[in-house]
Amino acid sequence: MAGRKLTILPLKRKIELIEAVESGKKQKVVADEFQIPANSNSTIMKRKQHYRQQFYSGQVDVNKQRAKLANHDDVETELLKWFTETRGNNIPISGPMMKIKATSIAEVFGKNNWECNEGWLARFKRRHNIVFKTLCGESSSVDDTSLNQWRDSVLKKTVIKVRAL
Repeated sequence: MAGRKLTILPLKRKIELIEAVESGKKQKVVADEFQIPANSNSTIMKRKQHYRQQFYSGQVDVNKQRAKLANHDDVETELLKWFTETRGNNIPISGPMMKIKATSIAEVFGKNNWECNEGWLARFKRRHNIVFKTLCGESSSVDDTSLNQWRDSVLKKTVIKVRAL
């Protein structure tokens, strides 16, 4: 005897289901539309506040079927704030920089024995869709005085040599 097919809805679809039921559709009709059993539908409706909180908080990828939250949520929240502020200022960020910052944030929260490792950093980056690529405008973080000194010394000498040829 074959069992029923297990259907796990991503968070985005659960929110769509909740909105469909709240718009006045019957739960049985909505369950058939989403191809889930009626009891799964009622379970989703019982937990609708939880799903909405996850959806609007941005802590969970809405397209994933299973939402796994971080063990050190406070550290992740602060690290993500720091990351977005730093990236917003066109400052390049590397993995070791993030590990050092995460460890210092953990110490602020009293987690003195916690140390950021590669596995945690990889999962953090995956959870928040972070990739380390060169940003457009990253060159704006270069010091203007260094740029002027280089232009006055190195560039002028190079131009003079090229013109002499």
